Amino acid sequence: TGQNVGIALYNCSYWDIIGLNITNFKQASDNSYAAPGWYESNVSHITHSLCTNYHNGDGFTLVGTHNYIYYTNCDSYENADRYTAGGQPAGGLCNGFYATPDAGEYVFYTGCRSWNNSDDGWDTFNSQGGYITFDNCWAFDNGWYLTTIGDGSGFKLGVITGPIESGVQR
Repeated sequence: TGQNVGIALYNCSYWDIIGLNITNFKQASDNSYAAPGWYESNVSHITHSLCTNYHNGDGFTLVGTHNYIYYTNCDSYENADRYTAGGQPAGGLCNGFYATPDAGEYVFYTGCRSWNNSDDGWDTFNSQGGYITFDNCWAFDNGWYLTTIGDGSGFKLGVITGPIESGVQR
């Protein structure tokens, strides 16, 4: 029932991670954690460039506080939580990228791709007023992988608890 994790960063700042591939971390059993390839908690000023997360139980996962987190040209694909977990059916928790920044926190995605994950490409559903930027990112064929099926949103955007701001240029 423990948590399998590819790489975990806890309570740290100012890391630059370049070209690291994480694969084959699987969920251990029913009602166990989803086994993320990347798991980061209470981190700031972390840069991920050219990193890949695939064939894991979950994707790039940010929890706790996470501020000034940058992803550039990163891929997350063919990840699936094969067992039930946290009251969710199999496939219902595995996202390519997961982040829920609180007010005053920032997460940036540039040129990132997410496909064939059992739940969502990007899940930011429980964001509490933080800022997330997607620049030239794409997602497709999320919501199923092998025999596991989840929601399948490409970009599941968070609940808005404060004023809406937009810097979209056309």
